[in-house]
Amino acid sequence: MKRILAISLVCLLTLTLLVGCGTGGGNNSTETSGSEQTWELNLGCIANNPTTSTGYNSIGKAILEFTELADEYTEGKVKITPHWSSVLGNNVQLYEQIMMGELDFHIGQPMSSADKRFAAWNVPFVFESLEEVKIGFNSETGVLFKLTSNWMEENGVKLLAVNTSVFRGVISQDPVYVPADMKKMKIRTYEDSLVNKFWGEIGTASIIAGSEIYSALQTKTVDAMEFHATGTMSFKLYEVAKYFTDLNWQWTNGATLTLPIELWESFPEEVQKALQRAADEMVERQYSYEIADQEQVFADLEEEGMTIIKPTDEQRQEWIELSRGMDDWFKDYVGSEAYDEYMAAVAENKAAMK
Repeated sequence: MKRILAISLVCLLTLTLLVGCGTGGGNNSTETSGSEQTWELNLGCIANNPTTSTGYNSIGKAILEFTELADEYTEGKVKITPHWSSVLGNNVQLYEQIMMGELDFHIGQPMSSADKRFAAWNVPFVFESLEEVKIGFNSETGVLFKLTSNWMEENGVKLLAVNTSVFRGVISQDPVYVPADMKKMKIRTYEDSLVNKFWGEIGTASIIAGSEIYSALQTKTVDAMEFHATGTMSFKLYEVAKYFTDLNWQWTNGATLTLPIELWESFPEEVQKALQRAADEMVERQYSYEIADQEQVFADLEEEGMTIIKPTDEQRQEWIELSRGMDDWFKDYVGSEAYDEYMAAVAENKAAMK
């Protein structure tokens, strides 16, 4: 009888420990009195804290508000702590942590180093407006969201939301209107093979970390860089460069909300619905913040002494034709099946908007 009692106590203790440990990885799950479960979770991102970096930070503001909405809509059951400015790793590392179940949430850019299909997002001159992106990546009806979600599920990742993020242009020391203007320039790019292929056909592409872009322009290590207008303002790059070309050469999938599928499936249905509601509202807010920023940023850059260049339709067409001439290479890199799926979804989304 004593032996049976001892075994029972060991089993009870083991069960208690398992309940206290939650779902594993970076997840902290606890039981409160009355058997109401709560979660204390971590979110990694490269965005800056909007409480200290207040200007032109639509993604940072949206991330912070997502954590607040998650707390509100789950009635305090889910507490999410955001970790800013890459303190938990860069985008490559953070998404890999999600895939391995070592991190609870990531809001950022899943890179093609994790899954080559993700390079499809980086193909130049695919989208024409943030509204088009917003519709295509709507979590309920978006054809692009559905396709991306399917890809991520194969990585063990749950896609919860895709923010509209930003379009990218060109910062330079000399005026840039057409690709030929950059033929002799050294151009800073971020770490992506497809991106480097595109800019390498235009000038000399050089991968430089985001933390070093100010000094790279200041010391003339590079002559130009592809970047977004709001980032040009928030990083104060107007101090070290003279021109910004409003090219919108690429939409950046830079604020995608993901979590491990195992964690998602551990939540009760009401918690899942509350988190999805918070995520969808975050997307709406980031979109509205970014639109407002876009309406103001060029005036602010000009006030700081930068010249804003807006290419004509004919000049912009030169960039588009250059990009389309690389489509076979892009397709081979992304993978024929994934590339065709993505472009078909883009075409379907455009048709639905007409």
